[in-house]
Amino acid sequence: MPNLERVNKFKNENVAVNCETEEEAKSFIEWCYANGFEWYHSKSDETYFDYYKNKTCYTFNFCDCEHLGYGPKHFHEEKGYEVIKYKDFMGVKKITNLEAVASTEEYNEYLELKEKATPKKAIKDEIQDIRYITKYTCPKCGGKITGRVSDYCYHCGQALDWSDEE
Repeated sequence: MPNLERVNKFKNENVAVNCETEEEAKSFIEWCYANGFEWYHSKSDETYFDYYKNKTCYTFNFCDCEHLGYGPKHFHEEKGYEVIKYKDFMGVKKITNLEAVASTEEYNEYLELKEKATPKKAIKDEIQDIRYITKYTCPKCGGKITGRVSDYCYHCGQALDWSDEE
């Protein structure tokens, strides 16, 4: 969700944001201060995460105090607050190992295709034993190419650069 929508939701609705790690809590409190939500008496770097650990939830305007509040997750649920995980509230997507592998495989496939699409000079064979036809070797796969009939190797699909050939 856009930041303004996030600010309005936190300010005007019964929402408690659950931070499951101290890093999330620090990041969330930084976001709060950057958007005008502050503790009543504390410094901006205080998270109170140690009290409830991964069950720590943050609210705004609890009991009409117009300041940040914190408490355990079960307390906010009992009071009817919508408890939203930090990552969901902030729009942070956690990449699973499977997604990372898929992304890596897709990226490697992209790099391979990009490399294949970049024209490379075909290697002129030293022995030319066919009259009126020049023989070449693909620089990628080593496949034999007879003449300059295509801009791609017909064995592996590598783009070929014929710019220096006569």
